[in-house]
Amino acid sequence: MTFTTNSDKPDAKTTPNDRASIVSSAKMHLGISLAQVIHLKETDAVPKEISDAITLLHDTITKPSAAVPPSASFEIQSPPVSVPVTRSHMPGNHNGVVARPGDRVIVYGWAKNGSEAIAYNARNDTTGRIPTLVLDVVHQEPVETKLYMVAADQPFTSELKVTLKAGDFIRMWNCVHGPNVWSGMCFNLASGQIGKYSSLPMKFVE
Repeated sequence: MTFTTNSDKPDAKTTPNDRASIVSSAKMHLGISLAQVIHLKETDAVPKEISDAITLLHDTITKPSAAVPPSASFEIQSPPVSVPVTRSHMPGNHNGVVARPGDRVIVYGWAKNGSEAIAYNARNDTTGRIPTLVLDVVHQEPVETKLYMVAADQPFTSELKVTLKAGDFIRMWNCVHGPNVWSGMCFNLASGQIGKYSSLPMKFVE
């Protein structure tokens, strides 16, 4: 998987697929450990060394490490890729992608260290975040899109969902070119926002 990242690039050695495997393994082992600790507690006191290990685990999760720099809020996927959906996903609000098995979403970026894709589902015209765990990231295909530079600011609205500033680079699709205004869908490479736009004409970059 090829990434072009913003300035705060996280560790490129960990791909979304690697992270999904790590998360799955951690959930399995923590589930087993939890069952064992519950059994120990029900039959007798939990040994101090196990109690200390649980405390250390909690502190590791809840307290940020000074040795680890903060990760980027998102990574740019370049070029965008079409990825199959393997499991249904229903987001909690309008900021997520609605998908079902058999759909293909176009991924323009990755968030939360690759655990979420920033994507668009053409079947139902939904945009936003979708968990990487419901995607088959191995069988991805590159997608051709046009890169434009924004000519004028567009404020964020609940309908448009994308803030555009003059000079931002965006990937555009489903474009409608009017005499004074362009509208359609876009991914903002500067902010990681994805959704509808309605703005003054753009400048074609590539």
